[in-house]
Amino acid sequence: MSAPTLVNAGHYENFPVASIVLPRRLRRPVRAIYAFARAADDIADEGDLNPEQRLAGLDHFRDQLRRLETGEDVEDPLFVELGATIRTHALAWAVAESSVAEIDELNILQATLLAMRRAVAALRPAAEFALEAFNTHVVEVHQERSNALHARLHGVGSFVVGPLARWSLLAERIDGSAAALAREVGLPVPVRNPFDSIVVRAVEVLYAVEEACRIIDAWPDPGGPPCVPADAGPGLAYGASEAPRGLLVHRYRLDGAGDIVDASIVPPTSQNQAQIEADLTRLVGEHHDLDDATLTRRCETAIRNYDPCISCATHALRLTVDRG
Repeated sequence: MSAPTLVNAGHYENFPVASIVLPRRLRRPVRAIYAFARAADDIADEGDLNPEQRLAGLDHFRDQLRRLETGEDVEDPLFVELGATIRTHALAWAVAESSVAEIDELNILQATLLAMRRAVAALRPAAEFALEAFNTHVVEVHQERSNALHARLHGVGSFVVGPLARWSLLAERIDGSAAALAREVGLPVPVRNPFDSIVVRAVEVLYAVEEACRIIDAWPDPGGPPCVPADAGPGLAYGASEAPRGLLVHRYRLDGAGDIVDASIVPPTSQNQAQIEADLTRLVGEHHDLDDATLTRRCETAIRNYDPCISCATHALRLTVDRG
């Protein structure tokens, strides 16, 4: 991806000089943000553009921003770079504006502050959202130091899925022997100790067996074929399932022939990854006095608390501790 080309090094602003004091890893993202702001300002009041051209340019910027906000593709290289910067570095972001009437009634400074207040108000994370909006609210960010993806929830940052999250949200719906077992072992709501996730899983297994029996006993006779005919065609489909380790989300786009042309799978691993790494950092910091073998086993246990599906891989964990 090429860097933004709309920053004029000879412009009267001082970004080219100020960028020298930035850490190298931040120069490109800050440059992308500056390029957007500089270009928007220049459309508004620089150069020889006539009013119609200025309005058309600002309308284009508004359209590209809205596309980024809703997760749609953008083609303008300036906004491609800006979108990559947002996905990589922003904990949350929102688009807001002031109307022409508000600018005339107030002034450009007050109208700008009004738009900023509206954007801040929009940063609140959604309490719930439709599955079709998952990719708007949850963004996966590639970590440069590894091959891992970290999922971020808009307005929150890192979050957790899996047994502890399910127990926090749905414990009151558990009944029967599973509810009795939870009371017997004293499971609180919520459970904040990740090492207790195995206990929550035990309660879930018991509930799943009882629920499966109830479903089987009440299963109706469909009275017809177990499937229906369907014609292939274009479309966009979403699906989600709650796996033992957490929420698994699928998205597929089909063309006119019914072939998959684009697909996205967001597994529980990427949704938990940021919190797993944060817990490992804290665990090693608090227990670096342990020998390497014991500390390695402790780290493997912490990983399994979140993601037992990668237990077969944690034996490959290589822990190097610099105690100097």
